Amino acid sequence: MKFTIALFAFLLFSLSAVAETFADKDADQDGKLSISEYAGDDKKLKKNFKKLDADADGALSEEEYAAGEKKGKKDKKKKDKKKKDKKGKKDDNNI
Repeated sequence: MKFTIALFAFLLFSLSAVAETFADKDADQDGKLSISEYAGDDKKLKKNFKKLDADADGALSEEEYAAGEKKGKKDKKKKDKKKKDKKGKKDDNNI
């Protein structure tokens, strides 16, 4: 019983932490994301929107959004690896 409750709590927390999907962001359900749907008031995301809008039509298609998400995950992995490598070098210098 305790395991079931713990599992349920974990799943509930995990689901609430899931990133927004394209459909979640597409408020008017027109099949594309406007800059306000994608970025809101976030200046960094607004800048990123322009990079992701490959056809420069002022909206993100689901494909453009997915490509941006994939690139973002790849960039985060690179950044995390750099941090880890930098920390490793720092630790090696302290020996």
